[in-house]
Amino acid sequence: MISQSDVVGIVKQCVKYGQFELHSGKRSNWICDLLEAKEFFKHFVYLLVPRHTLVGIEFGGALLVASTKTNYGIVRKDSNFYAPGLIKDGRIITLVDDVVTTEDSFRHAEMILNHYSISVGERLVVLDRRKEITLPIRSLVTAQMLGFD
Repeated sequence: MISQSDVVGIVKQCVKYGQFELHSGKRSNWICDLLEAKEFFKHFVYLLVPRHTLVGIEFGGALLVASTKTNYGIVRKDSNFYAPGLIKDGRIITLVDDVVTTEDSFRHAEMILNHYSISVGERLVVLDRRKEITLPIRSLVTAQMLGFD
């Protein structure tokens, strides 16, 4: 099993520098491509210690929850929700994504889940790079831990 300090080192190795447009439309001079660390995804999820059934946000969050080989669901960016007979109305879930920058993906996923009467009990990410924080989201690594503002 890997440690918290191992995770910071692994995530640092996934950072790329340049000029990038993020999903939010914002510009950044760095991104973190966690797909380069996919062999550690199962360990990342276990270190986050989820308390409920996992639901991943497409794309990175879906890969994270799938790596656990447990029952899980996926919220797609096209507003579809997949949970093969596992998640019933009124259920409380753990919503997972790889990176959070603006919280928009979490808000969109929660809107979709609300349609199914599914509540989010907690939100988890590997990397939190938010500048503005309004939702409680637990992470393994923050942008500050990587040396970014």
